[in-house]
Amino acid sequence: MCEKCQNNQSFLNGAVIGGLIGAAIGFLYAPQPGTETRKKLRESAETFKERAEPVIDDLSEKVVPILKEMQTASAPVRQEFIERVNQLVDEVEGKIQEEKRSVAKKKLFAGLNRPL
Repeated sequence: MCEKCQNNQSFLNGAVIGGLIGAAIGFLYAPQPGTETRKKLRESAETFKERAEPVIDDLSEKVVPILKEMQTASAPVRQEFIERVNQLVDEVEGKIQEEKRSVAKKKLFAGLNRPL
């Protein structure tokens, strides 16, 4: 779809949603009995749902394949990232163990150098 068509579709979607919201607010402030207002609100909600469903379905049809493609394309990068993180964790754990051994040796030798 061309960019201009997408902009027109976005504007149209915004206009429909804005109109429905405006109508709902108008009903809330209209001087009529509560039962009539609630009835009109229900009707407006049904109309909104009827108009919104095709837009949501259309968006889902467009977005879901893009998300799946992004997930597929990112899988190798994600796997490489996980492997690199695991490698770094192993390196850090190795250095911690080395440092623990070094500290233990220093404590051992420090105890041997005390005067009697």
